Amino acid sequence: MRERRRLGTQIVALALALAGCAAIDPPVEGSALPAPPNGPDPATLRYSCVGPPGFLPALVDQPGMAEREDHPSAEALRVFLAEDSMGLGFLPDAGYWLVGRDAREAQYIARLPADRESPFGYVTMQATGVDWSIAGGGDCRPAVMLEGQSPATWTLPPNRPPPDRSTVAFTALVTEMGCTGGEPVGQRLLPPSITYADEAVLIVFAARPHQGITTCPGTPPTEVTVELREPLGERTLLDAGVFPPAEPTAPEF
Repeated sequence: MRERRRLGTQIVALALALAGCAAIDPPVEGSALPAPPNGPDPATLRYSCVGPPGFLPALVDQPGMAEREDHPSAEALRVFLAEDSMGLGFLPDAGYWLVGRDAREAQYIARLPADRESPFGYVTMQATGVDWSIAGGGDCRPAVMLEGQSPATWTLPPNRPPPDRSTVAFTALVTEMGCTGGEPVGQRLLPPSITYADEAVLIVFAARPHQGITTCPGTPPTEVTVELREPLGERTLLDAGVFPPAEPTAPEF
């Protein structure tokens, strides 16, 4: 119960930080987006492959050994990994972290090899009475969890000079992660949360949820200008909407 209260507090705090400037008019394509003075501590952000409860970054600082637990869900996980009944042979045989578990479901994640496009694999185990069995699995790029908001990822445009140490504003191409029926995020985009750390400037974008049919044919990016409160200096720009936070490499067209 205490963990649930802490989770609720952290998600609400992040949502407030992201919505702190949401009272301004919705952004127009290419317009500048002001941001709160400083965003949340990156260590308090929760990320997920398949929904709540999500995990804190510190989870993966320790060795992943959850598949060794003396628990029915871990035993079922070992059996699934040995049999590979779903054709997910890219999942490792060991090195799993337990993201969350209740009486009905257990979520696990593990790192994938560096040559994989996605950094993590996930497995969801489900209980039916006293028996546990596989409910789903795959590869994933964990996304930040935002209460009542849709997370987005961003990159730098390939046709413009990259930011340098004097940069106080730059252009970002923002793409909503969820299904939107092929519509860009547009005016649903909220001002970014920007955290100024010693070695990096971490930026999280989010949007008001899309309404209507949500098919997934691909989502075009929305171009916006991000204004920093201070020059970038020697710090690295990172997209903290995903885990681990990633350099916003310009897409290849």
